[in-house]
Amino acid sequence: MVEEAGLELEKERRIGPYRVQERTARRLVMEAPAHPLLPVALMWGGFLPFAILVAPWLSGARLFVVLATALLLLVISALVVYFTPALRRIVVDLEVGEARVERHYLFPQRVQTLQVPLRAVTGVRLQRRTWQAAGEVAQAEWNVGLVGEDGTVWPLTEGTEEEPIGELARLVAEVAGRPLEA
Repeated sequence: MVEEAGLELEKERRIGPYRVQERTARRLVMEAPAHPLLPVALMWGGFLPFAILVAPWLSGARLFVVLATALLLLVISALVVYFTPALRRIVVDLEVGEARVERHYLFPQRVQTLQVPLRAVTGVRLQRRTWQAAGEVAQAEWNVGLVGEDGTVWPLTEGTEEEPIGELARLVAEVAGRPLEA
């Protein structure tokens, strides 16, 4: 068995985008890696043939177009890398008494953390939201959140498929010892 920080892993499996690790019945860790550099690489891969076709050595106006496009792509790339988390981790730990959602970003390297004390949580909510523009097909989104005593909902995760998000909600409710609300 794999050991991490002195705790043995009982199970490790994949549910939707998350790799789920249950450490005893009192600790649950779910991780979903993302790849923010992939769209950046695709944008620059599409730009390079354009830059070669609009060769800057042919005229001054073409040089301006290539440089302006490169600058625009540089700004878009920086925004994608800044706002897209490279890793999302959800930890429910009864021993510490908290649920924690961490988002790890590449540039600048930072971690955004939401900590919720479990004593303030009364339930785990699985909620369906439907998005539809006029005359278009509806898009369903499933959300999992922790419900507080005063009705506050702290979001944990969301997804488009009901089954994996429902399984994640069930696991969180089971480990946190709180009822699952539909």
